[in-house]
Amino acid sequence: PVQNRWVGTFDTSLIGPGIHVVIVNASNPFFDDASCTFLVTISFRDNDLIIDNPTTEIGLGDTYLATFRYSDFYGVGIPGADVSIDFTGTTDGITWSELNDLGGGNYSIEFTAVHSDNYIITISASKTYYQESEDALFIQVGEKTTSLSLENGTAAFISYGEQYRLVVRYTNGSSYGLENASVRIQSTIPETGISYSPSFTDEGDGYYSILLTPTATTTYVLYINASLSDHRPWFISFTLAVTTIGSQLSVELTQDIIYVNQTSIVTLNFTSDIYGGLDGATISPYNPHSVLNFSAVTPLGSGLYSIEVASITPGSYQIVFTAHAPNHNNATTTIILTVIRTPTQLRIAGGTNSASIGFSQSFGLLVFYERIDGSPLNITLGLLQLNFTSYDTLNYSITPLAQGYLIQFLNTEIGYYEFIITATKAGYQSDAVQFTLFIRERAMRVVMSTPIWVQSAELNITLQLVEDDTGNPVTGAEVSFKLYRLLDV
Repeated sequence: PVQNRWVGTFDTSLIGPGIHVVIVNASNPFFDDASCTFLVTISFRDNDLIIDNPTTEIGLGDTYLATFRYSDFYGVGIPGADVSIDFTGTTDGITWSELNDLGGGNYSIEFTAVHSDNYIITISASKTYYQESEDALFIQVGEKTTSLSLENGTAAFISYGEQYRLVVRYTNGSSYGLENASVRIQSTIPETGISYSPSFTDEGDGYYSILLTPTATTTYVLYINASLSDHRPWFISFTLAVTTIGSQLSVELTQDIIYVNQTSIVTLNFTSDIYGGLDGATISPYNPHSVLNFSAVTPLGSGLYSIEVASITPGSYQIVFTAHAPNHNNATTTIILTVIRTPTQLRIAGGTNSASIGFSQSFGLLVFYERIDGSPLNITLGLLQLNFTSYDTLNYSITPLAQGYLIQFLNTEIGYYEFIITATKAGYQSDAVQFTLFIRERAMRVVMSTPIWVQSAELNITLQLVEDDTGNPVTGAEVSFKLYRLLDV
């Protein structure tokens, strides 16, 4: 006691929480007894709420029994607590049962998954004179098991211009078809070149179809997505290869054997396996020989095309033609074109093959070098040569004329000359003729009057030398004479 005062210490750990009435009695001999009362309110702080297995994954429609313990600072369970629940996630996506007080501060609540989602559930517990405490439970509600299958297989091939109907089936874990799902093509690679409706058509019993229309020849990869509320979404890929349309190129020749510089018309027919004759195609010879000349290709319509070909050089040539049209296979065809030299003839004017001339007479030989594949036609710029087979030769000159060639000889020597005339030109056949030229002495005669000679008088004789065949006078001759006495008078 201190100056008639007493101090007492209360150990509240030995007393349960709540409001406690404390009665203090005082007595002393020779004094009346006295008493007083006061209230002590005890509240427990730092309580714990601990959920067993605070993380779990359940399926849609499944239940989960969550157990937890609410205890004070000393680990003593707190029974009879008030429990509240709050959660984040899909509204009405999860429900729970009434609180089950297991006693001793242990509790349980059963949660039922209504919609698939991830839920964070906060469980709070409180009790009078006990500090509130809470803990969180994470429940992942999985979607229903599903499967998405490609009824056409994982890949397909079609030709350009064709459409393709793709069918898929969306089923649950029990292989029952899921209707009213959202099934669509999420993306394609490449992104362009194929068209389709925004979503698949629901055919019933989980079957969905869509019509694909490619607009280019390539390989497409389509990524397909199927989803349904509370069901696991599926992604699947499908490959569609769009190939070019088959095509054929056939050929007809006007002539497969032509002369040099003659034209052959090639007619080509380019057809499609689907559309028939293909107009607007690109037709060209592939890597042609340099001596071949081609005209521009002329479209004739209905897949027909024509092109002219000629050559300046004889030979046999293989020509490959290629044809290309958009979204079609390239087509080729081959022809063999034989180019031969133009047939010719070499002839001498008048048809003779020999001549005889007098010494120093001028002589010209007219010859014709002609092509004979049609009406005879003079060949200009031909090369004419003379090959003498006789021992002696002559000088000559060759002059091209508008029609034919003139060979002029310089006959300075009397003799017998035999030679072969040969005519050649690139792209033309050669030809030759033989000719014989005889250069003889020129015959002449004396033309004179018969003089009368008077004895002892001068005798004047006048005479004229002339050529036998032409009658032309001969000049520059050496004349000698001799007198004979034929008759005595």
